[in-house]
Amino acid sequence: VCLDVPVGTHFGVDWVVHQVGPAFLGMKLLPPGLHLCVYGSEHHVVGFFFEATPGQLALARWDAAAEVLVRVEDEDELERVSAAWRVADAQTAAGLRAQLASLDEWSKKAGLATVAAPWRFDGYGEARGGMRDLWQAALPTAEALGVLPMEVLQAGFWRLDPARTIAKYEAFGRVAPDSEAARAFVRLEDWANAGEPLPLACARDLFDRFITADAPGQGQWTIRGHSVVPEALACPTVEFVSTTDRIVPAATAAGIADHRELALGHVGMIVGGRARASLWQPLADWIAALPAAR
Repeated sequence: VCLDVPVGTHFGVDWVVHQVGPAFLGMKLLPPGLHLCVYGSEHHVVGFFFEATPGQLALARWDAAAEVLVRVEDEDELERVSAAWRVADAQTAAGLRAQLASLDEWSKKAGLATVAAPWRFDGYGEARGGMRDLWQAALPTAEALGVLPMEVLQAGFWRLDPARTIAKYEAFGRVAPDSEAARAFVRLEDWANAGEPLPLACARDLFDRFITADAPGQGQWTIRGHSVVPEALACPTVEFVSTTDRIVPAATAAGIADHRELALGHVGMIVGGRARASLWQPLADWIAALPAAR
């Protein structure tokens, strides 16, 4: 339970981070074991490990002066919050059961769809060398912060095609500042650059195991001793691949049997004028046609 956390603060457990709203009180239903909690702003991130045990309730309160969460040890306050939490759980149990019932129905139609998702990292060719250099230069900062800032990844994207990046901003410089075209450009750039930082462990996997060693493409990526191989999945699968994508080239695709190609860029396939007809409608049709679980 986390009290008085300011609205807009980034907060998450393990690799799932969100911005908190006015009703935020913490997180529950965490599986037993070791977890990493991170919180803060885009420019300052704090993290700590904690051990979750069944039935455990931990209480922290936001210290506005230090801008950190401080553990509450007062037994009276712990009991008061614990009692309130038990009442809230009882009141929401019926609603949770209804949600779980709908999730059960959804799970019976589950499948895997990938959109511009790299798998065979040797498909980046010579660009992998520049990515590794970028990672080595950013590593000391990432280790100090515990995360890899999105700005580093954006720099990597720009280096894939520097001339195109320069041309894009040159064209923007010729647009009237108060025009709808200028506002649309800014909205798109804000959206494209608003990603969360990568946790350090995730960044290490991305650059060391994926980009450098191409573990997924070589069939050497394992999780808990199991190889992660798309063609071994029992559920329906489909991949949507752009033939003009510079960030995720078509050569990096996994090669799933249901392979659909689009002549749209990495961003264009999501928000471009042809995105609805080329990607979103075919994807919606594929989801709607998923069979019931066997």
